[in-house]
Amino acid sequence: MNATLDAVDTLWTLPESELELGAGVLVAAKLQAAAALAASIVCPVPGTLPRRTPVRHIDCSAVIRCTNGTVWGLRARGNPWTDAQLAVAAEVLAAVAIGTPTDELALRVGHALDLRLSLDDPLGESLDAFWAPRRIAGMVLLGLDRPAGISDAVHGRALARQQQLLERGIRAAIVREWQCFCLGLDAQALARVGAGGGATYNFLVAGSTAQRRARRDLAHTFPLLLPCAVADAAPAPGATVRRVAESGAPFVRTLARALHIRPVVIRSLVGVTPELAGPAWSHRPRALLTLLDALRAEDLPRRDEHRAWAGFNRAVALAERLFRRAPWTSTLALSWLRDAARGQWRRLEVTAAESAQLQDRGAAIDAFRDAAAVALQGLIEDRGAPADRSPAATQAVLDRHLAALPPAALLRLADRFERALAEARVELADAAGRLAGDVFASLLPSDHVSRSGRRRVAALVTRHALQAHGRALDICLADSHVAHYAAQCAEGRTFVLAFYDTGTGAPARRRSCGRAATAPAPAIASRCASSPGAAMPARRHTAGRRWRKCWSRRRPRRCRSTSTARCSRPCSGGGWARTPPRGRRGCCRWRRRCAAPWANRRSAAW
Repeated sequence: MNATLDAVDTLWTLPESELELGAGVLVAAKLQAAAALAASIVCPVPGTLPRRTPVRHIDCSAVIRCTNGTVWGLRARGNPWTDAQLAVAAEVLAAVAIGTPTDELALRVGHALDLRLSLDDPLGESLDAFWAPRRIAGMVLLGLDRPAGISDAVHGRALARQQQLLERGIRAAIVREWQCFCLGLDAQALARVGAGGGATYNFLVAGSTAQRRARRDLAHTFPLLLPCAVADAAPAPGATVRRVAESGAPFVRTLARALHIRPVVIRSLVGVTPELAGPAWSHRPRALLTLLDALRAEDLPRRDEHRAWAGFNRAVALAERLFRRAPWTSTLALSWLRDAARGQWRRLEVTAAESAQLQDRGAAIDAFRDAAAVALQGLIEDRGAPADRSPAATQAVLDRHLAALPPAALLRLADRFERALAEARVELADAAGRLAGDVFASLLPSDHVSRSGRRRVAALVTRHALQAHGRALDICLADSHVAHYAAQCAEGRTFVLAFYDTGTGAPARRRSCGRAATAPAPAIASRCASSPGAAMPARRHTAGRRWRKCWSRRRPRRCRSTSTARCSRPCSGGGWARTPPRGRRGCCRWRRRCAAPWANRRSAAW
């Protein structure tokens, strides 16, 4: 062992003129005969480093080609790769269906080798990033003995010069062996790799013959969808693209049905490369398809239309700044994008200036869209939806319909939705308040305005409203009788009405309203539903005295404007019985009425 190490150390005592050629021993390529390993490149080769080289600081790299054609890059710090380790790693990697390097797969290989390693992309990374020849050359020189009798400055310059020579020799050896290694790779698949790297190459060469044919057809026809199909993520659209491509079914119709978009959107992507559409869209196919599905068929950008794709990307970026959210998540942004696409994006800046006022209404439109999607899905489920009608399909259909509307129409829909939602919330709050006893039943379905327009009557349906109105008029509702009226209103035996001035909105004090027998305050009218003593008015009011006088005498009182006689005798229907005077019984003008007395007479104010 010592003799071998001494021989290695002697190998590195070469003159500087031969140091570059001697660096080639650090790189070795082999054609393996193992069960799963076909070929490999290793740097540094085990047993070629000087004795005192700090191996634990060296990134030892290797590239292997499995028997199924996939290519993998292995990297482990401080562990030069042996043939046995490469064979074990190839057995684990050859069993992978999709050749995408992931952390989980690296853990599986490391568990099999009892080693901490990483899986890298030799086809996608540069030579310096993957092999690190400069670092290897520096570590090799640190393992050599320092010549005696030279200063530190001279030794430092010599080391820098030797490191450059070693790095150049290692780089040349790696390039030479890599060219030989690539001769065993699939040339057609290698030509379609592009920026996808080793993951795309493994995707095209792995699998059965039918799978390889289908994947290569996908790469040839839809190169923009190829990177997402390579990604091994089941919930992502890429898994759907891969499954449809390998199924053998008609690709355009099947994928459009699976992603809930129009087939014309899929056809518009034929021949579109990631460089033409934008590299970011190849990893976000769902967002791209949603945006394209919102456009009209004649406005879709297609193959070799560089200006159309440039305008589309500029419009998407402008919509994201304008609406402060991702355009494919906003119904308003989709509608704006559809409107801006008219004329091949020529009026983009003008359209953006006209629609700048819509950005504050985006949240309301999105709320309307979410509520509509929930309601539509519930309606579909109630009517027995088919198996393929999922919530995602419902939302896609709704988005397509809403995106076809102009922004102004979306604003009108959002306004109507907000008004209806506010009314529903008020009704729900009233119902909840009545159940809890906090809100009273209202005698009027809505406020009434007098014929002259100067007065408005509204129902007081909360204890706070009763007390606030009493304090505004300085009457008994402020303190003394508020508990009494609140209890009567909660039981449904009393209804309190308030009069307001329509000009100022302040409570109005009208003595003319007190001629009704049930008016407890100048601006409040109440109706007893069961007995005349259930809501006894304040004694200081004239209306209260007339009410009690009429009740004690039980004599009919003639109205000034009509011939109807009023009596305070309660009727069985919960109102007041109107009885005609003597000598006129049976006349058609005398009839029974069970409405509020103040609403059945005419006065100067009503």
